[in-house]
Amino acid sequence: MKRVLFVLAIIGLISCNRDSPELSPEGIYPPSIEPPFIEYVARFLEEAEKRGLNGNDEMVEAIQSLTIAFDANLDFYCGWADWSEDSDQVIISIGIQPRCWSESSDTDKEILIFHELGYGLLQRFHLDERLPNGDFKSLMHAGNQFGLYQEQDVKRSYYLDELFDPDTSIPEWAKD
Repeated sequence: MKRVLFVLAIIGLISCNRDSPELSPEGIYPPSIEPPFIEYVARFLEEAEKRGLNGNDEMVEAIQSLTIAFDANLDFYCGWADWSEDSDQVIISIGIQPRCWSESSDTDKEILIFHELGYGLLQRFHLDERLPNGDFKSLMHAGNQFGLYQEQDVKRSYYLDELFDPDTSIPEWAKD
């Protein structure tokens, strides 16, 4: 129920803006978000809501101008995010290589999209610090994030907390 209310709030915020793009057939997301990515954007918004960020006006504006699409020209990286301060447009490109999407697990797809939304919506940058146990401190580390956590793993909770709040405390599982 909470998720439905949140989605309705996003619809209301998007539809109140005269300059907002036309909505997709799903009625929630701009048509510039390709269908395979909608589920992961919804999860991202759900996780933001859990952490009290559902009222973040900048994030709502960014969603209105968000583009997520496969990109055949993206060879080396699986994902790339860019935004223009002039237009407030956020563009996320996802590589079409099988290792980047079709052969990836659901959790790794989530990690990839969340990492890129970290750039585009949260304006986070790479953070390559390590936790005391040697694991990366952040989902925003440079390089391959795949396998960083598993679905419903205690690590997932920490990495998502840290994504939305870089001041998140070091978890017990990561201490020496």
